[in-house]
Amino acid sequence: MRCLGVVEIQRMEHERRRLIVSIVGTVTVREARPGEASGAFTHQIPDSQRAPERGAFLYDQLQLPSTCATIIARVKSSTTWLLGAVLIVAALAGAWLRAHTSQPVALQFGTAIDPPQLLPATRLVGQDGAPFDRTALQGHWSLMFFGFTHCPGICPLTLTTLAQVRKELDSLAPEARPHVVFVSVDPDRDTPQQIAAYLPQFDSSFVGVTGTRAAIDEFTAALGVAHKKIDAGADDYMVDHTAAIMLVDPKGRRVAVFSPPFSAEHLASDYLRVLGRG
Repeated sequence: MRCLGVVEIQRMEHERRRLIVSIVGTVTVREARPGEASGAFTHQIPDSQRAPERGAFLYDQLQLPSTCATIIARVKSSTTWLLGAVLIVAALAGAWLRAHTSQPVALQFGTAIDPPQLLPATRLVGQDGAPFDRTALQGHWSLMFFGFTHCPGICPLTLTTLAQVRKELDSLAPEARPHVVFVSVDPDRDTPQQIAAYLPQFDSSFVGVTGTRAAIDEFTAALGVAHKKIDAGADDYMVDHTAAIMLVDPKGRRVAVFSPPFSAEHLASDYLRVLGRG
């Protein structure tokens, strides 16, 4: 049996009520025949079939065929179950995403880079003369600073601060302590040998990097590090440069940047925050 549409059901209900009202009205208002006592007609009808007085008839609710009712009940039940299942799955998916999606760290003194920026694949030269690129930064954390060995002020001060940061983090396991990488913006004077002789004044673990002029320009431009020679014709020229410190993660990505003035305590504090220990 097919299920009835809503309009068809309403039409049948209307016709059913109109017919019942017509019948009831005829039965309840008919005059008694001659010789019949008042109410004789109704006494001839069994109590179970006796019609109520006009206006007192209670209409039974129209019942859908049992097959349709069963289908509707099942659809309602299935819809409720499906909605509940969808809500549960959505909640579980949200929890999984929150647990497995890295969220940007709220730093107190630096600026988090979100999403992290992969360092360019520029081929540079380490202080030992060996090739150096971003793969050399993988597997450990690094604090990277750009400067030059003839710098009279900001560079030695910053390198001294970075040496203090290493001491602030002495309690960490060796693999958790950040490496310090010094990238020269003066490759014309900062040879690997010059850098190798310069950095141990601050910390023997520091790593120095230089390269060709083209390679240094490419690497610094990709990271937004500006640098320019001042009095380029003189032998003791200076170099203006961005004095930021960058935090590089074990995947070779820049994840945070710090601007001067620097504090060893502040740098160490934010570093621990990035590690999830602050």
